Parts: sequence; structure tokens; C-alpha cells
Amino acid sequence: DLGNLTPQAEDYIIQLQSRLDAMKKELHDLRRKNSALQMQQFVGEEKNDLLDYLRSLTPEKVAELSESTSPGVQEAIHSVVHGLLATLSPKIHSKAPPPLGNASGGVLNLGGEDDDCAELVENASLPFQPLISVPRDYLARLLFWCMLLGHYIRGLEYRLELAQLLRISTDVESFPSGDDLII
Repeated sequence: DLGNLTPQAEDYIIQLQSRLDAMKKELHDLRRKNSALQMQQFVGEEKNDLLDYLRSLTPEKVAELSESTSPGVQEAIHSVVHGLLATLSPKIHSKAPPPLGNASGGVLNLGGEDDDCAELVENASLPFQPLISVPRDYLARLLFWCMLLGHYIRGLEYRLELAQLLRISTDVESFPSGDDLII
């Protein structure tokens, strides 16, 4: 107790105490967020909004988004992904698949019966396939670009469908009606 204080001084002290409490709470929240960020970095996970969004989707929505509407879309996206991966390593090396449970990175298997890379291991006696190991962040960016490309291509498909519909409607309007026919 500081003795007899004027009401204005008491109000000012109460105001300062409430500001101090608010600052302490804000400092506590910042420390908690900072420790959570440090823990995420320690574990090797960073905040990834795209990954969080994809995890929040229902399986039906994922299937709908994954479905291509025209045959060229899948080929175009495959070509883009293959081109991006080729920038990682112009010469794809074959190596044994890493053990399962590697959560910090991803492995893309580019081998296949009709793939260009299948020749690299055609004569191998062990079941080796060409693999490229990339960090999870790179795979997330690759997924983002594929989604962006898919969205752009879908927009082009809508424009093409609309142009075809408009062309059909103008063709129908240009035909003479039954009343206008001269026999």
C-alpha cells in the first residue's frame, strides 16, 4: 500500500496493472508459439498450408479433384512432372529402394515398362528400379504446381466447351426455320 492516493492515481495504477497482465499473457503466448515452432523444426516438419488443406479434404473430393476430364490432361501433367524431375538429375541413376518409413523425404519411382528409364536396369538380376529421392518440401511444391496446372487446364477446358457451345448455338440460329423454307 502506498498510502493515501488520489482516485486518479489509483485508476492509473489499475490501468498499468491490467496492461502489465496483458503483456505477460502476450509474452506467454509468444513463448508457447516459439517453442511449438522450435519443436516442429526439431521434428523436421514445417507449417505447410497446402498439405493441411489436402488433409482436410474428404476422399470423395480428392477423387473428384484427381479425375481428369480429357485424355490430354494427364499426359500434360505427367510431362511437366517428368521435366521438373529431370532438372533434379539429368541422368537418372538406379538404386535400391530405401526402407519404408522414411517420413522426411519422398521417393518417386520413374521406372515402368514403357518408360525411357526402364532401359537403365533392364539387364539387372535384382529388382532395382530408377528412383529419385527428393525432400518432402520439393514434393509439396511439385504437388502445388501440378494442382495449379490442373486448375489452369480445367479453366481452358471450360473455355473450350463454352466456345463449342456458342459455335453450336450460332450454327443453329443460322439455319432457316421451317417457316422460312422455300420449296
